Amino acid sequence: MSCSRRQVRAFTLLEVLLAISLALVLSGGVFAFMDNLMLRRDQATEHVSQAQASGAIIERLETDLFASMVAGGGAAGIDGSATRIRVLTRGVTPPMLGDLASVPLGDLQGSEFVYDRGTRELRAGRFEGGSSPALEAIAKLDRVRFRYHNGHSWSSSFNSQSAGSLPAAIEIAIWFHTGEGDDPPSELEASLPDEALEDQVLEELMAEEAERLAMIEEMEALEEQDKPIPPPDRLRVIVVPDGPTASSGDGERS
Repeated sequence: MSCSRRQVRAFTLLEVLLAISLALVLSGGVFAFMDNLMLRRDQATEHVSQAQASGAIIERLETDLFASMVAGGGAAGIDGSATRIRVLTRGVTPPMLGDLASVPLGDLQGSEFVYDRGTRELRAGRFEGGSSPALEAIAKLDRVRFRYHNGHSWSSSFNSQSAGSLPAAIEIAIWFHTGEGDDPPSELEASLPDEALEDQVLEELMAEEAERLAMIEEMEALEEQDKPIPPPDRLRVIVVPDGPTASSGDGERS
């Protein structure tokens, strides 16, 4: 009597390799999806943070402009350019959330906002009298622009002391930071360990690298001039109560 044996079919090498390949493809897709999901979460968090910071900046500036003066303490009440504005006020302005300890208590006080195009940081600080504020970075933004209306037209700078009056309105435009254009480590820095960067022997190489990067930045700045500027993420025109009445014939408001 013969005993039948069951044949057990084994996986071939090709089938094993195919199964491993499919598993790698699927796991790669899952990791790519998770990475994209985390990136979108970080972008959303950064967007909310910039929106909150922009709202606080506009509120602070608007509060100070309502109590601004032409001049005080030998300085202009409003002195600004396209990337900087300094406002002097009379009286104690209410503190913003979180900055109670830094609010000056004198009669003459003010605030200053400065945007650094190199670092893409907006720095701000409050001060009392004729002192200089200690500026702190409060937000990272792609672009910040101030404009000033003298009652007839918009300009990129204003000084209330030399003008003899306050501006009719001030415009603040804010472009949120998207992460594009962040400077990666230079080729020299990326190829050397951290302790080697402190060696005096490398100073000349670092200077040459800095010169090369400066040339690249200059070329990128020239290319940037040809690119159209997208509309700002936040735009606010603040009317100065004691300023002149703005005429409606300039047509430059955008």
